[in-house]
Amino acid sequence: MLKELLNCYKVAFKTRFEDFLNLPSLELVEERDSDEQIEFEGVVSLVGITGEKKGRVIFYFSEEFLKMLYRLIYGEEEGLNEMELYAVAAEINNIISGNAVTLFNNESDKRLFLSPPSIFSGKLSITTPRINSKDLIYKIGDLKIAVSIGLEGGI
Repeated sequence: MLKELLNCYKVAFKTRFEDFLNLPSLELVEERDSDEQIEFEGVVSLVGITGEKKGRVIFYFSEEFLKMLYRLIYGEEEGLNEMELYAVAAEINNIISGNAVTLFNNESDKRLFLSPPSIFSGKLSITTPRINSKDLIYKIGDLKIAVSIGLEGGI
């Protein structure tokens, strides 16, 4: 089930970034098993997965990546503050995760649902016990975005 959901996230990343943000240069540079504990500094957007499986999706953003997205969406940096960056992080997670879970539900006999995003920032250490997860690392120019997709029981 994790493999199928992961594939839906790959499709959602490609189509949503290309269609919504006009970013055809988004490139998947790495796919890996997640570590049990993740150390990160920046902004994290987390959504919970419920339904026939439980899990979570965590997006990891650098401040530079969020500023780039803000400029693409609004055309400028005027009015940009910490709360606006958090809103961009939440919205990107909503767009990608919503699309990926919709694709999954349309292709599967199982049903998944998402919680609203929660935003965390600073130097973080994240641990999710009993979750098997995979990381997808994408790159746009010199900037990277990472997403960790995990379900109880994993694959």
